[in-house]
Amino acid sequence: MEIILEIAPKIEWECDVAWVIRGNADPLTWFDRYGDRITAVHVKDLSVEGENPEESGWADVGHGRVGWDALIEEVKARTKAQYFVAEHDNPTDAIRFGTRSFATASKWK
Repeated sequence: MEIILEIAPKIEWECDVAWVIRGNADPLTWFDRYGDRITAVHVKDLSVEGENPEESGWADVGHGRVGWDALIEEVKARTKAQYFVAEHDNPTDAIRFGTRSFATASKWK
């Protein structure tokens, strides 16, 4: 991702925060470095280690280990993101994912 952002300095980026974390990187570092180019974020959660193997280790937003309640404030403060896309890479129940994730996100202002 760094190579793409460096060789194409004018592109905007839809940051998939959970993949940044899954790649063992600190999303706040990425927000500080590329926040002026982040116009959208994927709001996705990671399961606690060993949980949800049938969903490839992903979790419904707010039901994993990402800590979105605090992180969403950092997204707002450090980026110019205007779009927040709830996502799950492998849900076994899309209705459950949508319902639970919307309930989490509805607390944010």
